[in-house]
Amino acid sequence: MDNTDGWAGDYRHRVVPGGNCSATWNFPQNQPSDWYHVFIHIPNDNVAVGNRNATADAARYTVHHTESPARPWDKGDEIAVIDQWAYPNDYHTSRWVYAGTYYFESNVFGTDYVRLESQTMDSRAGVMAADAVRFSPVVYRTYLPVVMKRWPPIPDTPVLNSIYNPNGSSSYTVSWNSAYLATSYTLQEATNASFSGAVTRYSGAGTSWTATGKAPGTYYYRVEAVNSYGSSGWSNVQQTTVWPTTTTFYSVADTMVCSGRPDTNYRSLSYVRAGYYSSYQVMRGLVQFDLSGIPSGTPIGQAKLWLYVHSSYDSPGTSRTIVTYRVASSWMEESVTWNTQPGYGGQYGFTSVPHAAFGWYSFDVTGLVRGWVNGSYTNYGVWILGNESPTDPNYRGFRTRESSSDPYLEIIYGEGAGASSSRTGEEILPVSPLATPEAPAMPETLRSPLPTPAP
Repeated sequence: MDNTDGWAGDYRHRVVPGGNCSATWNFPQNQPSDWYHVFIHIPNDNVAVGNRNATADAARYTVHHTESPARPWDKGDEIAVIDQWAYPNDYHTSRWVYAGTYYFESNVFGTDYVRLESQTMDSRAGVMAADAVRFSPVVYRTYLPVVMKRWPPIPDTPVLNSIYNPNGSSSYTVSWNSAYLATSYTLQEATNASFSGAVTRYSGAGTSWTATGKAPGTYYYRVEAVNSYGSSGWSNVQQTTVWPTTTTFYSVADTMVCSGRPDTNYRSLSYVRAGYYSSYQVMRGLVQFDLSGIPSGTPIGQAKLWLYVHSSYDSPGTSRTIVTYRVASSWMEESVTWNTQPGYGGQYGFTSVPHAAFGWYSFDVTGLVRGWVNGSYTNYGVWILGNESPTDPNYRGFRTRESSSDPYLEIIYGEGAGASSSRTGEEILPVSPLATPEAPAMPETLRSPLPTPAP
């Protein structure tokens, strides 16, 4: 035995065919059943002194192993032929030579092994060495291609949610969904859909922003997602309108018509009258407001017509009911007369006005203004009518825009008590003591259907 350069200092060699050089390496009992690589160790030589102890070019190794994990009792033999003369060399500097991969079972159904046979498979004599065998567990590695979903990995574009602000409030919340790969968001606000002059209202990791104390107007919003690689595209655009709590609209046309002077126009007077008096006979007021600045469908919480009573003619202590009606056709302040007066629609607010009680009086015309704004009716203005009995003469006089106390509409926006921005169809009206007036048939005097009040 020459143990100069063997594995762990221990190897044997014999000249063949003259000598026996078989060796067996059993699969270790403490190892689990599995697949193993088999490596054969070839001892080194000392060429400088002519001592080469592995010259067989076809050393025969028998590998006795288990056929498969599914059938551990089935055994088989494989022959591995190793050229001991060739190793190591300039291209294979290791003395461990691969002899194949096999499934070895942990000695339950007999011992698996590797055996170096006593005879080589070459045709000439040589020196055959028996040194060491290594059972190396197979390590499985799976190499997958790296597929990038996107590059650079900028975030998805977020989706901006609808803004809930039914009452046109100055406080509301803008929110959006979380975007894939986003670390923060930028929210922009503008007063136009093109976002010229836009300002950043929020920048951070959250997905909502709350506006407070916004001035009346329409606001547009968009959001983008951001990470260290860049920004997504801008989201969809959402908008909301903030309405004033209360808006006042002053009269743009007001006058009266009188049955006693059926062709006279009264556009320049600083008052209009409603009732009956002397040569004027039946007197009725007309007033109109420009509401074109209110977008269609705007929710109207309440609308009041305010008129300033500056004169009256009546018995002492008497109150009269003044009623408003919808004007149903067009008219011109500078030309309307009793004979050319417009038509009548439904009846709206009414108020009791005492004799000689001067000052401001309001009429609830909420339903009428809603109809104008949502398109149910064309805005031709409001009729103002009083008690028209010739046997009980009386009137109430109201200031016009030619005076210092213009008639005006006070409109409160929002879904107030009973408010509906989309109500259409027939008029839903209060009931007043006055009947809807009929168109006059000249030259007869128009008489009111109301009876003469009892003393």
